[in-house]
Amino acid sequence: MKPSDITYQDKLDELILDVRHPNTQRQKTVFILVEGKTDVRLFRKLLDTDKFKIEYIPGGKVKLEEALNHLLRLYVLMAAIRDADFLHLTDEDYEVENIFLTDEHDMEMMLLAQKEVLNALFFEYTDVVEREHISKRDELLEMVQSISCLKWLNDLEILKLKFEKVDFQHLIDFDNQRVDVSSYIQNLLSRSPNAKIKELTVLQSKVNDLIAQKPDLLQVTNGHDAIKVLTSYFKKRQDQKGLNYKTIESAIRIAFTVETFQKTKLYQQLRNWLATHQIEV
Repeated sequence: MKPSDITYQDKLDELILDVRHPNTQRQKTVFILVEGKTDVRLFRKLLDTDKFKIEYIPGGKVKLEEALNHLLRLYVLMAAIRDADFLHLTDEDYEVENIFLTDEHDMEMMLLAQKEVLNALFFEYTDVVEREHISKRDELLEMVQSISCLKWLNDLEILKLKFEKVDFQHLIDFDNQRVDVSSYIQNLLSRSPNAKIKELTVLQSKVNDLIAQKPDLLQVTNGHDAIKVLTSYFKKRQDQKGLNYKTIESAIRIAFTVETFQKTKLYQQLRNWLATHQIEV
């Protein structure tokens, strides 16, 4: 069976067998469940694989929580890491047993928040000087802020907009530092037959209201969108036509080291939880 064919139930059944195995109990193996396949690659680099098993749960956040709740009834050394999404932008507390949130919007944004990661990217793909790396990142994130806030609006009001197959890279104008958001929304609406709001001007007005709140760019921007705009920028800057999304996604994982991870809130939360079980990260 190919990894892509493994269902949620397949994975859950596999983990139930794992946690019941005598070696798991004897060695006090710690299981960390994640919601993305690339998260497995990242955390296998960051955590000691002799102590930790990093496992991808198919099905998104709902299934991640469901799997954790089920497995915690069988084994206590079980936790999950999930993307915060927009949770850090609200006053709402997220307190689910043994689930830890990324510091920023998602895993990719948590990596792009780190100066070491930015330096690695910009030194490799541009001639931008080091003191301008953070400001250039933020400038690029501001270019897609309207799209980010539209996704936030969709989350807040459950608008049923379908973003999955709607891209914006062809709408980027780096010379004028803008994205043709009107065209993006029109395309989005054409692919969202069940959208609760279908008027372009209404959506733009609501998005502008969210932008006026000056949300933290690292919390409101989806990591996939950030990597898309970075990739487009690097391709234009260096005329690297062969450069693609996966190359940059891989590059930020490689640049994110154990030492960098140790600076994050996520690391501290994991460390504190493990300390209650007399286990070191």
